This record gives sequence, C-alpha cells and structure tokens, in this order.
Amino acid sequence: SIDKRLKSKRLAQRPAWTAIHDRLKQRRAKLMEKAHERFDKEDVSGLHSQLKSLLNNGKLQTDAEKFPPLRPEAMDIALKRLWQDFSGEVAESLREPRPVNIHGVRIKAKRLRYLLEVVEELGNPNAETALIWLRRLQQQLGDWHDIEVQEKILLNMNSHRAVLGATVKDNSLSDLIDNMHAAKADTERAYLQMVDNDREWAQLRLWMTKHLAS
Repeated sequence: SIDKRLKSKRLAQRPAWTAIHDRLKQRRAKLMEKAHERFDKEDVSGLHSQLKSLLNNGKLQTDAEKFPPLRPEAMDIALKRLWQDFSGEVAESLREPRPVNIHGVRIKAKRLRYLLEVVEELGNPNAETALIWLRRLQQQLGDWHDIEVQEKILLNMNSHRAVLGATVKDNSLSDLIDNMHAAKADTERAYLQMVDNDREWAQLRLWMTKHLAS
C-alpha cells in the first residue's frame, strides 16, 4: 500500500508518492462526508420502532424458517452457472487481455470461490485443491488491481499537475507512471501464464467437469 511505501526510508520519488497519498485522503474524506449525509437522511428511529414491534409480537422467523436446507441439485445448478461465467471470462481475457476483461475475471473468481467454500463445508474435500488455485489467482489479480488503480490516479494527476505543487519535478511523475505501467504489465503476464498453460488450471477444469457431471 501507499502507506507502507511512505514508511520506507529509501523510497524514490517521495514527493510524488506523498502527493498521491494526500489526494487519496481527500477522496476518502469526501466519500465519508457523503456517507454521513445519507445516513442522516435515513429514518433510523423508525427502523428501531419497527424492529421493536416485531420482537414484541414474536414475528421474527427462526434461522430454519428463513433459510431452508440447501438442496444438492440447487447447489450444482448455481456452481455450474458460476463456473460457466468464470471460465467464459477467462477465455475472453485470453483472447483480448484488456483491463475490463481481467477485472471481470477477478470478480467472477471471487464469486466462484465463495460457492466452492460452501461445497467444501458440505463435505466435498476435493474442493480444497480448486480453492487453493483460486485463492492464488485472486492474490495475483488483487496485485494487478492495486497497480491498475494507482496507475489511473497517477495518470489523472499527470493531467492536473497543479495539484502536485512545485515540489514535484515533471520527470518525477512521468518516471513513476512508466514504472507503474511496467509493473502492471508484469502482473498481467503472470496472470495470463496462470490461465494459459498452467497445470493447476487444467486440473481445476478437469475437476469441475467431473464434479458437475457426477
């Protein structure tokens, strides 16, 4: 994270990173202000009264009533749909590795992992192998996403150099953008290797095919 970078005594281009840090703080402050405004508009007292009324009247359902037991066939249908979405997104990113497609893989991987964790909890220990690979993929795509966000911030700041003040040299920010772009390219290549000829990726596809066919 940027906070960790700033703690380093050997940080190169510190003025530029400091400017990025300050810009992010301003953005977070604006988001928090908007959140408080929305919260103030909510009828919190009315919600409290409704909950109290439900409790007094005994109308709250038990967990068993609210959440009926999961049927295996329903689980498999959901898993098949998520797997198709995920594998389709991966194929699209291989055909055209644009940020929007790689970001789509990151989102679909998260949803698939959540459901596979449920599958494992319900007694399928073989799901652990798939989960290990998915978590590794998520870590790789998480690193890529962090760099993607930071690169966008830098490009935006580069188009509004006035916000950096006189302490940052023009070439300092340009060098930082070049370094960020190169780092993003490295993470993209690492991701593409994972979903192209990776042995574990092939094993995951084979396991999923057998599981959904059983």
